[in-house]
Amino acid sequence: MKRSFIRVLWGEQPEPYYDFGCIDKPDEKVLDLKLRRRIKINNDIRKTLKRSIQLPFVTYIFGKNNYEQINKLGLECKLMDEKNSLYGKHQYKHKLDAFVYAMEDFDEIIFLDWDTKLEKELPSDFWEQMYQKDIFQASLWKYEISKVKHRNRNANKYCPSGGFVYIRNKSIPKRLIELWEDAPNKWSEEPSFALLTDELMNGWKGLKEYWDRFEPDCYSARKSPYRFDSKPEVKDLNKNKDKLYFSNKGKPWSF
Repeated sequence: MKRSFIRVLWGEQPEPYYDFGCIDKPDEKVLDLKLRRRIKINNDIRKTLKRSIQLPFVTYIFGKNNYEQINKLGLECKLMDEKNSLYGKHQYKHKLDAFVYAMEDFDEIIFLDWDTKLEKELPSDFWEQMYQKDIFQASLWKYEISKVKHRNRNANKYCPSGGFVYIRNKSIPKRLIELWEDAPNKWSEEPSFALLTDELMNGWKGLKEYWDRFEPDCYSARKSPYRFDSKPEVKDLNKNKDKLYFSNKGKPWSF
């Protein structure tokens, strides 16, 4: 079975800040928000590559300049399209496209955002551990606003996050794109994740069911409802996360 970690890169960036450099805050604020986002990504790449613990990954890239930028670092990468951006304000569709390409190359993938950090060495049976849960896994977040609209009341605030995504079924990426087409918030890829997991559960079944099937044991999310829910049967679940290998402490972006 072919397995791989993957990352994705797309988008324009201002030429003076092309090579992963920091930028002064006053200067950054005058730039378009999408350019500021890309500067953040560059800094996340720089920080990721400086970490003492590394793992191999393939980067799926949109944009010839972006490809050259990553290729110069000696990282394995694949050019998906010579254009830097294909979807305007719906930019996170690039991530779903990359899932399609990656699952043509591999049987099992884990997508990592650039600000998702590897905290310690992975065990030799890491992928076997991932196999213990469902064919799609992503850490659940509780947002302050509803990210989906198909559930009842506050349940619409629960949505799988996009910082760490595990897939081991080749039909999943194309199904995610189909669901994204019908999702209420096309500016994010995450509502399609919620629609998919609810589809696999035959409807939202609550936090315990999501934990048992889709919550990756190896990843810690900042807005996990399992950390903050007062119900003992939910709060106690987070104590079982004793195999944390990845974390995400990055600042969320909204467009």
